[in-house]
Amino acid sequence: MTKEEWIQAYFEGRFTSEQQETFETLLEKDPEMKEAFLFEKQVQTVLQREERKALKERLEALSTAAEQENSGSRTRYYWVVAAASIAAIIVLTFTVFLRQEQISNEALYARYFSPYENVVQPIQRGEAIESLEQQAFEAYELQNYQQADSLFTEVQKRKSDPYLNFYKGISLMQLQEYQEAAFAIEGYLQQDGQLKVRAQWYLALCYLQLDQLEKSKRLLREVLATQSFKSEQAEELLDLLP
Repeated sequence: MTKEEWIQAYFEGRFTSEQQETFETLLEKDPEMKEAFLFEKQVQTVLQREERKALKERLEALSTAAEQENSGSRTRYYWVVAAASIAAIIVLTFTVFLRQEQISNEALYARYFSPYENVVQPIQRGEAIESLEQQAFEAYELQNYQQADSLFTEVQKRKSDPYLNFYKGISLMQLQEYQEAAFAIEGYLQQDGQLKVRAQWYLALCYLQLDQLEKSKRLLREVLATQSFKSEQAEELLDLLP
């Protein structure tokens, strides 16, 4: 399972005892996963608290109205049924409202962003690093994104492989240079590389940070339509955006 699937399974109560232990171990070893889990837990707590409050207030109001009518048990029964139905609508409406209004672009970005793995020049331990391109990807794997950005730029002066823009863009995202990152990934998409859907996902996140929501949602819909890489996450994020 992916990190998101583990977290979703936890909140849906679908763990076996063994999976629960595995999940706790993953949280201890993966700071990013733990951060995403704590964020989701905070969101769930706020939702549950506000849902209970809205439900309680609505039921109390309806109960008072039913007593004032004082027209027999059958009427009170229908009031209770109506109260439950209306409360369900309130909860659903409030949940959508809360998610759209209180979760910032930055929080959503932090929840859904993680750097893409190096699938172009995987670095083996003990391997002699000779070329400038290998140095760039080694810096990327070591999370030295400032150096990786500089090295990718140097490599681009010598060759024009599309994937250089892709990894340069993600390095810039890690450096919080979102406008430059968007420019780099846009360049990759113009070259129609094999990582197109992945580039669309990361560019959508760049646009999210740049508050260009219509561009972000357009790309997310394209990712969703592929039913492949990050399609489920794209659907979730679309639901959370205004």
